Amino acid sequence: MGGSPFSNFITAFSKRGSLRVQLTLQVAILAALGLGSMTGWSAWQMRRMLLGSHQRTLDYVTERFMSDVAIYADKSSVAEAMGTAIAKIPDGGNDDSNNVMVWVEAPQREVVAMSSAASKDSMTLQELRPQIPFPSRSHLVDINGRYLLVCGEQLSYDEEPIGKLYLAYDVTQERQTYVEHVRNLALANLLLLILLVGAIAYRVYRVTTPLKTLSETASRLSAADLGTTTLEVNKAPEEIAGLVEAFNAMLLRLSSSWDKQRQFVNDASHELRTPLTIVHGYLQSVLRRKESLNPLQQEALGTAAEETQRTIHMLQEMLEIARSDSGQLSFDLRPIALQPLLNSVASTIQEVHQRSVGIQAPQQPVAAIADPNHLRQALLNLLENAVKYSEPGDAICLSLRAQSGLATVTVQDEGIGIEPEHLNCVFERFYRADEARNRKGGTGLGLAVVKTLVEGMGGAIAVQSELDKGSTFTISLPRS
Repeated sequence: MGGSPFSNFITAFSKRGSLRVQLTLQVAILAALGLGSMTGWSAWQMRRMLLGSHQRTLDYVTERFMSDVAIYADKSSVAEAMGTAIAKIPDGGNDDSNNVMVWVEAPQREVVAMSSAASKDSMTLQELRPQIPFPSRSHLVDINGRYLLVCGEQLSYDEEPIGKLYLAYDVTQERQTYVEHVRNLALANLLLLILLVGAIAYRVYRVTTPLKTLSETASRLSAADLGTTTLEVNKAPEEIAGLVEAFNAMLLRLSSSWDKQRQFVNDASHELRTPLTIVHGYLQSVLRRKESLNPLQQEALGTAAEETQRTIHMLQEMLEIARSDSGQLSFDLRPIALQPLLNSVASTIQEVHQRSVGIQAPQQPVAAIADPNHLRQALLNLLENAVKYSEPGDAICLSLRAQSGLATVTVQDEGIGIEPEHLNCVFERFYRADEARNRKGGTGLGLAVVKTLVEGMGGAIAVQSELDKGSTFTISLPRS
């Protein structure tokens, strides 16, 4: 897979972090690249103009020198002509030529002529000569912090090489000015980049604030809030405003669907419970006269009665949840003593399922703020769950503890347990953890009802479980 390092970095970064950080960083990087490119281009242009102007001076000196050599060579030797031409350079009509060091080397590498500027600075000339390759185009040479623009040119007369012409132009002051300008330009661009990043971050914050509000609203949303929650944004971009409008329209549709579903569950529970109760009564009446039935008929009617009772129980649970969702489930919260309630539910389980339930409670009375009927139903659901998912010989225990501000009731069994990945889902409606629990014939609503009742009383419920070692459900209620 190809791609530039920048695009690869952006792609990798986009996989993490918030949208605000991503947008700010990406736009800041693009701005930095743009400003950096402009700075580099401007510096290159300044350098080009600086060196170009001095290169024209060198070209002028070279052209003037070659012309003078051609003139004077007709009247004297070539060496004398080159010396005369160099001596004429300061009078060439270009003031910058006075700063040009010019010298000529014979083919044997000895200097045969030099300008006055070169003779005045012979130390620089000695250091400079070894650093000039030949032939060479104009380039900068650093001599102990002094910058010289140098070049070399082949000399010939009557198509015969007569030596090499070297030129050096001192551009130290111009280079310092150039470096200072580039530094100031870089600092100005850095300041501008900081201001741009700040402005970009502010604009990104303003643009993404409705998205954050939308996320927070959605995270706090519950079924009861669907019909009353709307999101409002002012001066948002068209795309985000459209998203907010779509979100509000979705809430209205969800609210309508939820109300219809809740009403259906409520109506169905009411309508089905009565005929099923009648059917169950008739089945029980027939079973009481079982002497007139053969064993196969008795078994069939017994199974029908059990399934009818199970369906009635499921409808009752569905009705409780529907009432809770619609806000029609009322709670009579008052201080109640918990020890007598635990003894009562333990006796009920003993009578119905012929299973003994151990009770561990302090000697001092413990009272909590709760609805006695709903708390009794929640405890019965947990105990029936423990009976259903444990063997007849396994122990079931009810424990009561008083803590700071809380009263906790624990239902513990030694049954099949719950796998860790299912613990966060056991209180969901119609959730069935595994096939072993499905074979027990539960409805998947018992624990959901328990959670609804406990939280409706201002309490909380938690579960701990280990596979094949049992489960522990803990109800916490505010103490009286």
